[in-house]
Amino acid sequence: MSSQELVDRLVAMVTRAHSGVVNVSGGSAADRAALVTESLAQLPQPRPEASFIDLDHLDANQGLARLLTAMRRLPARRTLATDRHSTWEPEVLVVDHAEVLSGREAHVTAAAEREAVMVIALSPHRLAGALIASLSLGPTDHRPGSTSLDGAPLGPEEYAAIARRAALHRAAGDDRSAIALLATTYDAARRAIYELERVNAPMAARLAIDLLPEADRRGDEDVIGDVIERMLARSDTPLEVKRDGFTWLALIESFAPDAVQRVPRIQKNLDTGVAIAEALGREDELLLPRLAEVLTLGVLRDYDRAGRSADDGLAIARALGLEGWEARFEFGVATIRHVLGDNRDATDMAMSAWQRAQRAGDQKATIYSALLLGRLPSTRPDSPGGLAALRDALDLSRELSDRRLESFTLVLLALQALQSEHPLGAAQWLMERYRLVARNRNGNALVPHVLLTLGLSARMGHPAVTARLHGSLLQWTELILAALPAVLQARYYEAVAVARAALGDADFDRCAEDGAHLSLESAAVEAMDYALRLANPGQAGALAAPPAAEELTARERDVLRLLVSGHRNKEIAERLVLSPKTVMHHTSAIYRKLGVRGRAEAAVAAMRVGIIPPA
Repeated sequence: MSSQELVDRLVAMVTRAHSGVVNVSGGSAADRAALVTESLAQLPQPRPEASFIDLDHLDANQGLARLLTAMRRLPARRTLATDRHSTWEPEVLVVDHAEVLSGREAHVTAAAEREAVMVIALSPHRLAGALIASLSLGPTDHRPGSTSLDGAPLGPEEYAAIARRAALHRAAGDDRSAIALLATTYDAARRAIYELERVNAPMAARLAIDLLPEADRRGDEDVIGDVIERMLARSDTPLEVKRDGFTWLALIESFAPDAVQRVPRIQKNLDTGVAIAEALGREDELLLPRLAEVLTLGVLRDYDRAGRSADDGLAIARALGLEGWEARFEFGVATIRHVLGDNRDATDMAMSAWQRAQRAGDQKATIYSALLLGRLPSTRPDSPGGLAALRDALDLSRELSDRRLESFTLVLLALQALQSEHPLGAAQWLMERYRLVARNRNGNALVPHVLLTLGLSARMGHPAVTARLHGSLLQWTELILAALPAVLQARYYEAVAVARAALGDADFDRCAEDGAHLSLESAAVEAMDYALRLANPGQAGALAAPPAAEELTARERDVLRLLVSGHRNKEIAERLVLSPKTVMHHTSAIYRKLGVRGRAEAAVAAMRVGIIPPA
C-alpha cells in the first residue's frame, strides 16, 4: 500500500467513525508520526486541532489515567449534527507508545465513545481490542532517539539542564519562556527521569521536581508526583532538592479538586519543605516555601499563619530588591485581608501587586492580582484594575495554557456582565467557559457555570429557569457553594430572592423540586442551552412562547413533564401505563413539535411552555 493510500485510509477511518480508537502500528516511529501528521492535515473541515501525549515509561494504570486526563482537558464543542450519539463534536487525541494500554483497550474505547474523542494510538504492534480499527505499516522498527537542533542526540543530562533553565524562568515569573523551553522536550525529559534514576538518582530527583509545574499544567502531575515521592524518601537526595520537592507537592495538591481529603498530606509536605528551608538558612531560598505557605494555608483556611508568612516573605523580597516576588507577596497579603473583611486595604494592596507584577513582567502574579481585584467590591469595571485587567488576564492565561486561571477569569468576566446594564453579555463568557470545563464532570468546574446562568436568567426575567437551576444546586450547597468567592455567593442568593418574589413561594418551590431531579451535568447542559438561546437573537425572542407549544397533545405534555424530570423511557412507560415503543413515538413527536434535539433542549422548552414537572 502506497503512502498516499495509507493517508487516505486513515483519513477515512477518522472521518467515518467520529469517535473511538484507531491503532496505527508497525513500521518505524518516524513513519507512524509522518502518516498521522499528513492525515491530520487532510481531514475535512471543520478540522479539529489535535492534541498529543506520550505514554512512554508508564505502566498500564498510569497510562490509562494520563489518557483519561488528557481527554477531560480537550475542549468541548456542542454538535449540531443529528446523527451523533454524543452531544460533542469529535476531537482528535494522538497517543504515542500506546502499547502501554495493552489490556486496557475496553476502557479506552468506552472513554473515547463517551467523550466523542478519536484516539489515534501509535505503537509498534496492534492493540487487541475488538472495537479498535487498525492500520498496519508493516514490519516494526526501533524508535529513533531525540535530537538537538543541530542533529546531535540529547542525553538525560541535557534534558535535566533544559528543565533547570525552565525552573529558573518560572522562579523569575516568566512562565511563558518556561513553557516554550519544554514544549518539544517535555515527554523526552520525563522519560529521562527513569534513565537517570538508575545511574544518578540526585539528578533524577532534581529533573522530576523541575518538571512538576509543567506536569501539573498538562494534567500529568500524578505520574511525576509518584516519582518525586519515591525520590524524596531516598537518603542521597540533596536537602535543597527535598525542600523544593516537598514545597511543590504541597502547592500543587492544595489546588486539587479533592484538596480537602488531602489536608494531612498537604500539611506534612508543607511543614517539611519549610523546615528544610529554614534549616538551610538562606533568605532567598525561603521565598518559595513562604509563598507556598501563603497560598496553601489560605486554601486550608489557616489565615493567621498565612498572614505571618506573607508579611515575612514581603519583607525578604523588599530587602533583596526582587520586585516580582514582592508583587507575589503583596497579592498574598491582599488576599488574606480580603478574606478577613478588610476590603479597602485589600484593594490598595492588590492594585499595588498588579502594577508591580506588570512592571516586573511576572505573568502569573499579574493574572492572580487582576482576579483578586475582580472579586473585590470596591473595584469598578472602568478602574485600572477593572474589566480591562480581566480581559488581559484572560489573554495571558490562554497564552500560558492555564485552564484553571482561564476558567476563573471567565467566571469573573461573566459576573461583571451580570452586574452591568447589559447582563446579556454574560452569555458569551458562559459559553466560552462551558467549552473549557464541560468534560470535567465535577462540582468545582460545573457549579459556578450553573450558578452564573441562574443569575443571568433572573436578570433576564425568566424566574422558572432560575428556580429549576437552583433546585439542581441544592445537593451541592454544603460541599461546594460555601467555598466559592463571597461575591459569587451574593449573586446567587440575590437571584434566588428575585425569582422567588416573581413566582411566589409555591411555584418557585415546585420548579426547584423539579430541578432537584437533575444531575449536575444535566443542569450544566440546560444552562448552556439557555445561554445559547439568549446569545442567538433569532431564538432569544422565542423564550416567551414558541408557536409549536400549543400543538402538544395532553398525553405528550404528560410525557414531557416526566421526560424533563429525568425519567427514562421505561420509567415513563410504567408511570403512564404505556408501552416503551409508544413512549418513544411520543418523545419523537415532542422533539419535532418543539424544534429541539434532545432532553436538555426539551427541558428548556418545557419551561418556556409553562410545563412544570410533577413534584
